[in-house]
Amino acid sequence: MRVALSKLADPSSLSAPVSLSLFMRLRIMRKVTLVILFSLSLSIAAQLPDDQRERARDGLRTYALPELDLTTYQRTGRWEAEVEVKPDGSVGAIHPLTEDDSFPEMSIAKWTFLPLGGTKLRWRTVTVVLEKDADSLEQPSVGARYESPLTLHIWRRVALVARLPRVDGRIPEKRCAVHDEALQVELLPVARGCLGYPPPDTDGVTGPPEEAEPRELFPNVFDVAFGGASPRATKVECYVCASCRRARDAWRVAHQARQPAQ
Repeated sequence: MRVALSKLADPSSLSAPVSLSLFMRLRIMRKVTLVILFSLSLSIAAQLPDDQRERARDGLRTYALPELDLTTYQRTGRWEAEVEVKPDGSVGAIHPLTEDDSFPEMSIAKWTFLPLGGTKLRWRTVTVVLEKDADSLEQPSVGARYESPLTLHIWRRVALVARLPRVDGRIPEKRCAVHDEALQVELLPVARGCLGYPPPDTDGVTGPPEEAEPRELFPNVFDVAFGGASPRATKVECYVCASCRRARDAWRVAHQARQPAQ
């Protein structure tokens, strides 16, 4: 009995269990710390703007927007290139994978990546997507949205509607010279290839070259706009008379009925 008590009282006999218990506690604390740090990193990443969060996934620090002609007709496109990334994060050689003279190579050369150090070069695939124009009342500009992996979406912010002049923020009222009623303003699609009908800012315009149609009876009715707008515009604000439309439609029905059967 004395021998057993002496062993229990000996501190050296407890050192192994105590050391093991401390080791387990340290492991548990380390795991808890890692979980907390991981949760914090996710929380911080979630609070970043979408653009920064997407760039962080790819190790991209900054990108440059290509220069787009804001005065020409709308176009879309997609370009891809193999890009050499230097150890300091700058871009070296660029090998286009898309055969296109308008490839935005100069802007990609200005992109910067997170430096990794060392001497090893990296090759990344970069994609630039030119999307459809977006209508804007502001000065023409270029919009962009970055998306992982290494994809930059760009578009032109331009006026897609040729608008009538405003006076104190409102379109002036005009009346039909034939039917003496207020003209309505409608959005007409632009038909490319013809000129002069109808200008978006005039009244008393001439109609389309429809054979034998007495336009003097219904001068203010149009289905499409031929010209009178910038190359960017896809629609035109135009004065239209409801009575002119009814008169034209009635005239067409009547004259179609008189045509001899084929």
